Amino acid sequence: MTKGYLQKTEKAVNQSIGLTKQLLTFAKGGAPFKKLYSITDLLTETTEFCLAGSNIRAEFQINDPWLVEIDADQMSQVIQNIIINAKQAMPEGGKVLISTENVTGENGMKHLRISIKDTGIGIPENHLVKIFDPYFTTKQTGSGLGLSVCYSVVQKHGGRIFVESKIGIGTIFHIMLPATDKVTTEPTGASMSEMPARKGKILIMDDDEMLRDVLTNMLQLNGHSISSSWEGNEAISLYVHAMQVGEPFDLVIMDLTIPDGMGGKETIQEILAINPKAKVVVSSGYSDDPIMSDPLKYGFVAAISKPYQIKDLTKIVSSVLKN
Repeated sequence: MTKGYLQKTEKAVNQSIGLTKQLLTFAKGGAPFKKLYSITDLLTETTEFCLAGSNIRAEFQINDPWLVEIDADQMSQVIQNIIINAKQAMPEGGKVLISTENVTGENGMKHLRISIKDTGIGIPENHLVKIFDPYFTTKQTGSGLGLSVCYSVVQKHGGRIFVESKIGIGTIFHIMLPATDKVTTEPTGASMSEMPARKGKILIMDDDEMLRDVLTNMLQLNGHSISSSWEGNEAISLYVHAMQVGEPFDLVIMDLTIPDGMGGKETIQEILAINPKAKVVVSSGYSDDPIMSDPLKYGFVAAISKPYQIKDLTKIVSSVLKN
């Protein structure tokens, strides 16, 4: 995996959790879609994505954390926002330490504490009480929504977030999430090497060139053959041509919303009219869209949220191709 690819991945991840999605989470509520989850993979993968290509190293002290019930997409956004803040606080490089601790309170309540510590410039004391306020920012560019979104998401999970900081030493963000005694018989995460080896011919439709490149690279790493298009009409032309030459696509992954072209909701109808057995996965950064919560109702075989996580992408693609 090249440095250039990692840098593209980092930029695409940051773009995909940009101001629009943060505004949706903050203004519209963004109710969590919770599942029983082990936090380990989310912490390591999200941190490594955000720090890829930078001069900042990550260290992890994650020791058998208790399970939590979380919306993985929303919690990943929280971690990304904090890591991005840490990067900006260490322009000359440094270290981010991510640790977990199982905590039982005096009332017997169990919590998982996630701590993210940087070695950056620190936050002035008079700013500490304001950093979770909407639109508060000390940056010349930026909305100031990042940490207020974190606060909102953690609260909706029944947790709390707080910060410690010393000028010239660094900052620590602590996230406290309710832990659960529930157990799961399903694996909390599977590595790419554990996935079925079936290779396929896949068509990608997304109007964001950077995201198309990242998704192409992710899938090519698993040996798939990839074609791409920016909107529905182009995707349909490619799909028809592939069928005409006897080399049909095994799978299509299409963006739900394309402002300047045909999006996924319209394109899926055209694709199914051409091939009623077409396998199409819908993709979006808007997790509250009804199509994302019930893709089968609209003709899709599955849905995947942005930002793309390699593990989740591999799992969905392998499952669809297997079936």
